[in-house]
Amino acid sequence: MKKAILLFSCGLVGSLTLLAQPTITSSSYAGVGSSVTLTEATAFELDTTKGANVTWDFSALVPESPQDFDPRTITYILPSSSPFASTFPTANICYREQEGTTIRYSYFVKTPTKLERIGSAENTSATNIYSNPQTEMVFPFTYGVTSSDEWSNTQSSFGGTTDLEGIGYGTLNLPNNRVYNNVQLMRVTVDELIPILVYYWLNENGEVLAYYTPGDGLFIPLSVRYATAINSVSVNEFTQSVLTVSYDNPVINNCKLKLPKEHSELTYTVTNILGQVMATGTIQQDEQNITLEMGDYKAGIYYLTAMSATERIEPITLLKQ
Repeated sequence: MKKAILLFSCGLVGSLTLLAQPTITSSSYAGVGSSVTLTEATAFELDTTKGANVTWDFSALVPESPQDFDPRTITYILPSSSPFASTFPTANICYREQEGTTIRYSYFVKTPTKLERIGSAENTSATNIYSNPQTEMVFPFTYGVTSSDEWSNTQSSFGGTTDLEGIGYGTLNLPNNRVYNNVQLMRVTVDELIPILVYYWLNENGEVLAYYTPGDGLFIPLSVRYATAINSVSVNEFTQSVLTVSYDNPVINNCKLKLPKEHSELTYTVTNILGQVMATGTIQQDEQNITLEMGDYKAGIYYLTAMSATERIEPITLLKQ
């Protein structure tokens, strides 16, 4: 059984012609609503040829059988729609990664010059907060560009470094005759006492098409995953309107919310100040008056978020007495 290793997921955007190399910019980053499903493949060494206009042929990849790990679906969401939004108020990008029953949230701050990881959480567990953010992309990013950064967080006793480099661009062939142009190859080394080397192939919309960990034959196993489902949303396509909601605050037993007469079906989440999920549910399209049962909650502060693909409620802070 291979050991599971959580590696950070980078979303990048590029464009490619035979006359000019791709350039990744902050403004061309993939949009909220994009998603990709990565399936574990039978592990063998992959071609990591460097250079311009390279063709990487991975059409012979097949799913691992039996699967050691479930497929991993990465979805770009608004931080405000996640259960730990209040812990990371400065985040403007969030990745929701689901692998079986495990759900991870990663929080980032994107500026015109770089993308920084500031924290993460898994299911209802305590969050991992970066006292020194981890740089995962610099803008503009092109073939030959390098970056080296130090980081530290609450789950690491030593902190570490992250080195990344654009080492190639070209065409990627995946199974089922899927051919992707405008692909960037990025090499990343995350070092926390033991260096972990990872190669990422990324398309022009920011999704990870494949990644490869060569391993070290001792502590780090060889690992391969590739995209089997992709839903791309450009950065300019996705918008969410904000719903006006009235609600009880402070809350004695139950919290009553009143929504607009017309709204889409919403998924809501209630969390406590530790980021633990207290309740989740669905608000139907025809529901205007909602009651959240909070009689069993301890006195304290709780956070409510709700969203659909097109609408959202701004995070609500509730005081339970």
